[in-house]
Amino acid sequence: MTKRLKEGANVPVYVLEFLLGQYCSSDDEEIIEQGVQSVKRILADNFVRPDEAQRDTIAVRRMVSLREQVLERTVMQRNPAMLHLVFSQRTAKESAER
Repeated sequence: MTKRLKEGANVPVYVLEFLLGQYCSSDDEEIIEQGVQSVKRILADNFVRPDEAQRDTIAVRRMVSLREQVLERTVMQRNPAMLHLVFSQRTAKESAER
């Protein structure tokens, strides 16, 4: 069963064995098939395929950018005097990335 799932997943075999043990530990074929579907869904939701890595990197950068925007708005609303610190930290981080 691990070989069948390993072909489409870029994860170590021990991860597949653990997930299969958690979701497919039964003699009933229907429960096993539901468990396999659960494992496939977990792998699809939590592991990045090498050909999708760039897309996920971009998505993470967007999330970080949104988080910084929310932080700036919160600081601006609560304490406008602190806003210069947020901007100086972001500018320093951006120049370090270059």
